[in-house]
Amino acid sequence: QAIALNNVAVEFNQQAFLWGRRAAHDLDAVLARAGLSADPAGPEEAETAAPEEALRQGAAFLAQYQDQDYARQYSDFMAATREKIARRPTLAPRAGDRFATVVARGLFKLMAYKDEYEVARLYSNGAFMEKLREQFEGSYRLRFHLAPPLWPGKGENGRPLKRVFPHWTLGLFALLAKLRRLRGTPFDPFGHTKERRLEKQLIQDYKNTVAALLETLSDDNCDLAVEIAALPEQIRGFGPIKSASVSEAAQKQAALLARFHDAPA
Repeated sequence: QAIALNNVAVEFNQQAFLWGRRAAHDLDAVLARAGLSADPAGPEEAETAAPEEALRQGAAFLAQYQDQDYARQYSDFMAATREKIARRPTLAPRAGDRFATVVARGLFKLMAYKDEYEVARLYSNGAFMEKLREQFEGSYRLRFHLAPPLWPGKGENGRPLKRVFPHWTLGLFALLAKLRRLRGTPFDPFGHTKERRLEKQLIQDYKNTVAALLETLSDDNCDLAVEIAALPEQIRGFGPIKSASVSEAAQKQAALLARFHDAPA
């Protein structure tokens, strides 16, 4: 409906949207239909991109997400991780870079969890309104469908109940974004919810897992280590959806860790 309302290349954009949905469901089938093939380099080659670039991008984003101290926590952990990788005598430099790159992305994903402050920042930093101005003309007002964590109530599907908030909510977003430095402190009003506690625990658990992998990391078990380190990429959604994906990722990690410990070091 939004594509039709925009009235720009409607049929083309609807087809692009349709094929995007099909690609999300079965990319190989879409590529085959188009007479294309997946990236010949494959996912392994993509993982071997220089870890410096992944680290630079992650640190720059986290400085905006929270502050320089938060970004420094990320950079310091990655610096210590790369130092330990360099000391592994049975690990080739290329394999070490591959592992470091995946860890940089995994840790970033966990540290940049999308909480109330981040949603407010993304709505109020100007980029959202700029996109609207590019797509729509004339006078319009916005309404936001939100499920504030401190407001009780669940919908018919058992998930948190979404409520409609008026246009002036943008002003509240701007204020809330400025308060993001409360994140992780005892004064954070959202930090005591179950989901926020889980997200902070995931960061620490991931660091512990990486440290354990580094103790025996080698060329022989690096593929498994990379697969374990990439598991945060599978954690998505909010509320019950996120909890379910966390549980699924934990099950996969348990199985992969069992194989990792059985592999030769």
